[in-house]
Amino acid sequence: MDSTERTNPYRARMDRPWIGLTVVFATSPLPAVRVPPVPLRYHSADHRLGGTMIDTATMSVSPALTMGDLSHIALTVVDLSVSVPWYEKVFGLAPVLDEDTGPFRHVVFALGSTLFGLHEFPGGVRDDAVFDPHRPGLDHVSFGCADRIVLASWAARLDQLGVAHGEIVDAGYGSGLSFKDPDGLPLEVFCPPAG
Repeated sequence: MDSTERTNPYRARMDRPWIGLTVVFATSPLPAVRVPPVPLRYHSADHRLGGTMIDTATMSVSPALTMGDLSHIALTVVDLSVSVPWYEKVFGLAPVLDEDTGPFRHVVFALGSTLFGLHEFPGGVRDDAVFDPHRPGLDHVSFGCADRIVLASWAARLDQLGVAHGEIVDAGYGSGLSFKDPDGLPLEVFCPPAG
């Protein structure tokens, strides 16, 4: 391969069903590096699907680029005056930023190395339909915790705050506790399996 050639690792096998797959994306153009391709690493992004969804044996990506940690999440909310106090209560934290950018206002919380933002648009939301994880877009936001004991502590905290939540659900891949924010956006606290 000469230095002007670039390879698109996503051209091959695009006829495969990509449902439930997390893919390491590379920015373009890829650097011209002479390295053998490595198999694409993947896992099911939606743990409820279970199992491997596709065979990626014929795909490869350059080992020169890997996706970094999650930088931030931004959720659109209907009313920041309702959502901000609710998240302050649940997180036990004050926001680190409250800024009106013109096109939108955002309030941001620092959760470890990840920023969690709430956006409100001056013209309001365009769709007043109730959130549905079966539409394209967000399925849920999951916050990590160390173990099931801490997860049970989160259930007790949500009870103290009057936040409705489901039961802790245990599975082979870990345990989760689901709840919703004031706009009905699905949230979860999740821990890895014991052992």
